[in-house]
Amino acid sequence: MKERTVLQRRGRDRLDIMYLILEEVLKGALKTHIMYRVGLTYANLHSYLLMLKDLRLIEETEENGNQIFKITEKGVQYIESYRSIRHLLIMTKAIEDIEKKSKRVTKNRRTPSTTEKALSTREELLLVVSSHERLFKIINSRLSSLEKKLDTIHTELKENKKKHKEA
Repeated sequence: MKERTVLQRRGRDRLDIMYLILEEVLKGALKTHIMYRVGLTYANLHSYLLMLKDLRLIEETEENGNQIFKITEKGVQYIESYRSIRHLLIMTKAIEDIEKKSKRVTKNRRTPSTTEKALSTREELLLVVSSHERLFKIINSRLSSLEKKLDTIHTELKENKKKHKEA
């Protein structure tokens, strides 16, 4: 819930708004509920719902005379990919913060008085560097697979946009 309010307050891009809509329709939702919870105008919501339907991320059904929007399996995959990318970005930011902090600490350290202290400090730094290298490798491999998924979705978005303009 906290993540949703953060996304609503900052400048949102198309992918953020798509994510918020998909989150709302996980268990099915009315158009007006989605509109108010995501914070979109009726016209904007309508265009996003059309796009999400064209991409087969949501489906529209009728229950008790109401239009209900529900997420598809492909929509669930989008949510998972979006969350993974956000997690990777947060991890990358945390690593950058740790690196900045470690640079400040090493910058403010005095020259060790004994060889033993110097070796200890060197070993600590090597451990930090090796853990950063492992994290970067993990992040890079996950990021590349997620970028491929996003490229596919982006390509589908462009194709659907062309179809709408032609129609």
